[in-house]
Amino acid sequence: MLNYYCEIIEIHTKEEGDYTIISHSTKNLVGYIYENNFTLLNLNTNAIESDDDSHYNSQFRITLYRQANISFILIVTTAQELEQGDFSITVYGPSYVSMQYHSKFTEPIVQLNYSSELNNKSSKHTSFNCRQLDHYYEALEINVNTSGFYLFSTESSFNTSGYLYEHEFNPYDSIDNSLARSDDSCDDNQLRIIAYLKFNITYILIITTHYAYPDQQGPFSLFVKGPDEIKIKQMSM
Repeated sequence: MLNYYCEIIEIHTKEEGDYTIISHSTKNLVGYIYENNFTLLNLNTNAIESDDDSHYNSQFRITLYRQANISFILIVTTAQELEQGDFSITVYGPSYVSMQYHSKFTEPIVQLNYSSELNNKSSKHTSFNCRQLDHYYEALEINVNTSGFYLFSTESSFNTSGYLYEHEFNPYDSIDNSLARSDDSCDDNQLRIIAYLKFNITYILIITTHYAYPDQQGPFSLFVKGPDEIKIKQMSM
């Protein structure tokens, strides 16, 4: 869930040097720095610098070297869910900087809810090379209309795992060659995958069970969030 408020600020430097960014607020604040490519689905993705609320008065303090006449992104958020409040930002460095609200980013919205079931009619794969096919799975073909970050997550009564591939998937090979993967470490032992997907590339999402539970079955629901609509269809392996 997207359950933290944040503000996205574009900062432009005029001279080369070290810049220190400090927050001021009555709330505990956290800061993240990016060159340009970021996602609100996971603020740690592509962050070049970050700091939690460990500075004085539970504020963040970030120091980084920047070249002249270059812009970067600062995301300010809270340490507590759904917390709100006023804040200000101070920047120390060799010259003045310009700061403006970054409005070019489209927040992800739920684009698809997909439901299915792993049962005796489902295909099977192996979690290790040269082992028997002992885990049920469903293969979904994914195509996006817009390149960007996408979040895949599930809800089910069993421990789910997921693997994302480009172009093809071989159930007889090790699953370690996936583009992105998720075990059942998310809430309620469910999968969670965040990946940057490109337009005109076909991806394959494998939804399966934890490697420690062969032959496990049951219904599941898949939820997808991203910047645009996606096309998804079940594959026959």
